[in-house]
Amino acid sequence: MSQLIDNLNIIESVKTDIKAAIENKGVDMTGVSFPGYASKIGEISGGGGWDQKSVTEGAVNIINLDNSASFVASSAFYNNKTIQTVNLPYATSVGDNAFNHCVSLSQVSLPMCSYIGSNVFNQCSSLSQISLPMCSYIRENAFRNCISLSQINLPVCSYIYSGAFYRCMPLSIITIGYSSICSLYDSNVFLGTEITSSIGSIYVPVSLVSDYQSATNWSYFSTQIFPIE
Repeated sequence: MSQLIDNLNIIESVKTDIKAAIENKGVDMTGVSFPGYASKIGEISGGGGWDQKSVTEGAVNIINLDNSASFVASSAFYNNKTIQTVNLPYATSVGDNAFNHCVSLSQVSLPMCSYIGSNVFNQCSSLSQISLPMCSYIRENAFRNCISLSQINLPVCSYIYSGAFYRCMPLSIITIGYSSICSLYDSNVFLGTEITSSIGSIYVPVSLVSDYQSATNWSYFSTQIFPIE
């Protein structure tokens, strides 16, 4: 029951962050329920939400925004084969499929992002470096088939959904610094990586090592869990 309550609190926190990001762009959210958030995102203008129309097809290989863009729309840069580097210093959330099939994308910096949607970096075969210091929630298949990603650091991540790192074949090191147990949706989160082949390592706070080793779904990797220190 406590796990369920924790998960519900996480979801509510994410909803609050998304609502705040939309409201910060001057959109009235009075009486809007969570299913209606997507339509409200469409009202954002002046750099509040970025989509493919913001980029000249084939002419941009760097997305480096120093303004207040706080939300990346779903499928915003889907299948854009020219983007190589993404730096979004104010983005707090990234919608589903935002960078799906961006095969040239190799470096991503999202220093304020707390939410990564489903399939955001799916098939980003060149992605090797990503910074997510504030990310707390990673949806299903977010990094599916990122075949150049060998390690990832998640200092505050509290929930990882199914298949998030599916077939990230070289992934051998994951560091999770959250102050409590990060919820792992199932043991398939790391399917097809070095971690499930018993080669990789999972680093967590020293005070939580034994808890992780016996925690739901983490217990499958008990012999590969070590202290960050």
